[in-house]
Amino acid sequence: MEERVRRLREDMSREGMEAFLVLGRANRRYLSGFSGSAGWGFLTLEKAYLLTDARYREQAEKECLPLWEVREVKWKKAAETLQELLKEEGVTALHAEEEHLSRASWVRLEEALEGVELRPARGLVEKLRRVKGREEVERIRRAVRIAEKALSATLPLLREGVMEREVAAELDYRMRREGAEAPAFETIVAFGSRTSLPHARTGEARLAPGDLVLVDFGARWEGYHSDLTRTFFFGRSTEEQRRVYRAVLRAQEAAFEEARAGLPAREVDGRAREVLKEEGLGERFGHGLGHGVGLEVHEAPRLGEEEEEPLEAGMVVTFEPGVYIPGWGGVRIEDLALVTEEGVEVLTSFPKEILELEG
Repeated sequence: MEERVRRLREDMSREGMEAFLVLGRANRRYLSGFSGSAGWGFLTLEKAYLLTDARYREQAEKECLPLWEVREVKWKKAAETLQELLKEEGVTALHAEEEHLSRASWVRLEEALEGVELRPARGLVEKLRRVKGREEVERIRRAVRIAEKALSATLPLLREGVMEREVAAELDYRMRREGAEAPAFETIVAFGSRTSLPHARTGEARLAPGDLVLVDFGARWEGYHSDLTRTFFFGRSTEEQRRVYRAVLRAQEAAFEEARAGLPAREVDGRAREVLKEEGLGERFGHGLGHGVGLEVHEAPRLGEEEEEPLEAGMVVTFEPGVYIPGWGGVRIEDLALVTEEGVEVLTSFPKEILELEG
């Protein structure tokens, strides 16, 4: 983490920043190690302070690196404490993460900082977080293993009449038993024609023969997330279901083969779309191919049609092509992969061959 702070300070110096206020929870944890829900990180080119309240002081002192000085604040007077630090450090202009503060809160902070100009800054820490270090990748691998074990243990629950909500609850329970801090996000379990909803809300639909089953979920371990989607068939699959499934799988495999460091993200996304267009399904793929995963389950970079940003070695991204047909259903296959100079290393290993579940 000291290296992360060093790189941030290099960027601050390059941008002419005297001081920087870290407000995003994931950004704060990335730089300091503090995992609590309330805190501000304040950095100059030489000092680093973590401001938090009495609930988290002990936790912050245990979690933060020695280079961070923890100061207890009362949130109604947090701006006053920050004002004192700015005066101590001789700061006249403070850059802050505007996207992590409401407009009203920004105005109040601006008014409270007498003699200091508050300036907006965007994406400074997020840019550093795009490329993962070795320890980050290992934590993501662990989150992947937890999720995959939980899915294997949950599949026997898929029997005729079971509700989506019951399957999701079992999956969340199994992830926690395997060591997850929490699900990475609200687990999605969809049956039948509801699988055409890319972000279906898990509900009370009951499983019936012939249904498609879509499960989109992940685990969080030591702050890092996994993200995995599989589509199954309950009972015998139809020829059309198998055709769509194979098209989606082929699109994903083509994107894996295309991806490598230095290639614009849109070209990887485009390769998956080419395959689906060849199958006459191009118009049924309405979202981007993927996104970065780390301290947040959705973070930079993005794999989409208009994303010019080149991939870099060390990025961890999802590859999740999908086909969604209202009234019929949908198929999505999602895996996590680590970008390398030569290509990608797929981190997930749960089987992807057509699986017909017998209930």
